[in-house]
Amino acid sequence: WYMPNATDKKSEAELRTLHILPHTRRFDVDEIAEKSQVSSSKDPKYTPKDAKPLPHMLPSREEFIKHARKLRIKPSDKIVIYSANGFLASARAWWMLKLFGFDQVYVLDGGLASWISAGIPFAKDTTEDPNYGIQSVEESDYDGKDIKFRSELLVTLDDILDLVKTLKTSKPSDTSIPPAFILDAR
Repeated sequence: WYMPNATDKKSEAELRTLHILPHTRRFDVDEIAEKSQVSSSKDPKYTPKDAKPLPHMLPSREEFIKHARKLRIKPSDKIVIYSANGFLASARAWWMLKLFGFDQVYVLDGGLASWISAGIPFAKDTTEDPNYGIQSVEESDYDGKDIKFRSELLVTLDDILDLVKTLKTSKPSDTSIPPAFILDAR
């Protein structure tokens, strides 16, 4: 995945030659997303009249299961994620997998660049044999029943607005309100 204005985009064919292991699968953050949602708020006043769809909102559990089946992954699998360009896509994939109940998910420190700088060879292109190295379930056999949505890992715009309202109306001495920190990670 690349930012829309990225200048160093690689083609799909080129990306297939950069697999670190033969059974590498592509977690496409453009595809594994809800594309029609225009706001994360249920309150219409936070949805501009001319709002355009937000292209990377979380998919529904059912939609995520569909993609997990295509990728032939399940929550009990050990998954290592890396990005060809920075870390945004791998961080998004890691978080989404964690959100849907995958516990053994890891991000390759330094991403593809660390693999390249270490001089480790790439796997041969396995596009002719998409099943090579797969030890997970076949797409048609997986029902996704063990995929659990972890709502405690997600806040919505409404949650933040409620927190702001609570903090504005609370007294400094009110110890029933836990401290909250919001970090801008741009």
